Amino acid sequence: MKDIITVLKKELRNVLKDRRTLFMLFGVPVIMFLLIFNVMGEAMKSQEKKLEETVYKVYTNHAAFVENVFRDGMTKIELVDGTDSIENDLRDKRFDLAVVVEGQMDRLSDLFKDETEISIYSFSGSMASERIARVFSSSVNLIRDQQLRLFLTEAELDAGLLDKPVIKSINIATEKEQAGATFGGLLPYLLVIYLFTASFSVGFDVTAGEKERQTLTILLANRVSRSSIAWGKILYLMLMNILSAAISVVAFLFGFSSMIPQTGSMFTIFTPGSAALLFLIVISLAVLIAAFITVIGIFARSVKEASAYSLPIYVVTILFGILGLQSEIFQSQGVIRYIPLINGIFTMKDLITQPRLDYVTVAITVVINLAAAALLAFLAAKMFSDERFVFRTGN
Repeated sequence: MKDIITVLKKELRNVLKDRRTLFMLFGVPVIMFLLIFNVMGEAMKSQEKKLEETVYKVYTNHAAFVENVFRDGMTKIELVDGTDSIENDLRDKRFDLAVVVEGQMDRLSDLFKDETEISIYSFSGSMASERIARVFSSSVNLIRDQQLRLFLTEAELDAGLLDKPVIKSINIATEKEQAGATFGGLLPYLLVIYLFTASFSVGFDVTAGEKERQTLTILLANRVSRSSIAWGKILYLMLMNILSAAISVVAFLFGFSSMIPQTGSMFTIFTPGSAALLFLIVISLAVLIAAFITVIGIFARSVKEASAYSLPIYVVTILFGILGLQSEIFQSQGVIRYIPLINGIFTMKDLITQPRLDYVTVAITVVINLAAAALLAFLAAKMFSDERFVFRTGN
């Protein structure tokens, strides 16, 4: 055990001297998450403000009707001429909306004539076009309801019939579920990507990198057993990953909170209990990734080769991270929940989006990941005692 601690201290001294590596491990996640969410938040606010202030260009064959629809002045429009192709004009953004009225439309009551038809053309590739189309449709429906009320009143019927039945929309989602609905899959996706990328530089440097630099041979010449060297490096990588993961989680929480001030704070989504469970899951993932990187680093001849070997697992993890962005995918407790590393992505997502904490699922996830990490760590230690892997530097 003393030799393991010695190797661990040696690796820690080396990294503490490298300010650039320290900054990449502990400074970058703080800057990255705070910057990502602040930029996203400001971009969303800026886009919304821009859409509110936009003067929308509208083409129509019935200017009087369109102007009447937008008579409240809340949405500013400019009527423009079109060409022979409405579709091309919309795609080229010559105008944002096209309204084609079929039939007579001399007065608003003509809305109820059988021959009256209103075609609304918009382009989903433009946020402005989508917005003005929604506003126009909503305004037309409002005008229609107003005309119906007039008809009922003139016929001495109860206009209140239009308000029946009374429909109450009740969203049973908790404040936590509502706040986490949009970004519930973003936390595991970003964290797993960062844990991998942070581990690549540190993990491959102290394994495959030392093979390339021939410094591993010098280390093996000491009276320290190979198993102690292996475990010292494994513990070092796990420690660095755990610290990096902890800082990443804290940075994510504050970054996420700054982006959604309308929901209160990060404690809307994370109670002390859920935050503690989140740390447990992330730590289990950090340890597992560190063990995986160690095995690849010991097996590979060089850092470049190690990066190539780890790429498939990295890509698969990103794929499941992207799938985790979908709101209802892999909800059932199937086989996917028992796959190391992948299970952490969906358990973290559940932790954010589900109203109740599933302690059993969290426990299973942590135990499976730590068990897989232990197996990989023992495999790495065994490989380190085998000269076929330790001195595997040639072609």
